[in-house]
Amino acid sequence: MRLANSQQTKRVISLTPLIDVVFLLLVFFMLASTFLKFGTVKLETAGAGLGTVAPADIVLVHVAGEGRLTVNGMPTDATGVVDLINARVAEGAKSAALVSREKATVSDLVSALRLVRGTNVASVRIID
Repeated sequence: MRLANSQQTKRVISLTPLIDVVFLLLVFFMLASTFLKFGTVKLETAGAGLGTVAPADIVLVHVAGEGRLTVNGMPTDATGVVDLINARVAEGAKSAALVSREKATVSDLVSALRLVRGTNVASVRIID
């Protein structure tokens, strides 16, 4: 019986495929990411110390979700908000207050904020 010495030769693992995979992942994530400049929205909270405002100087915009909006108690859609707010500004209103209702989503609130920012009001406050 012959016993052979089986010597295992060590295989050298090539790092070239690993480097290729890492490079492909790097290129993928660079191309998949966005390089946009995100805009900011200035929000004034209740504790901002801006003093008191007379109720006649404020336009109340209620955001109820699903695109339902009311301006000073008058139900309207997105196209009528700008006209109603600009009419109130012409009467002497200086600022607007967005009030989010129970079923309002963040998307609804941001859409309403964008609409109100397109009017002639001096400032916008968000009330929860």
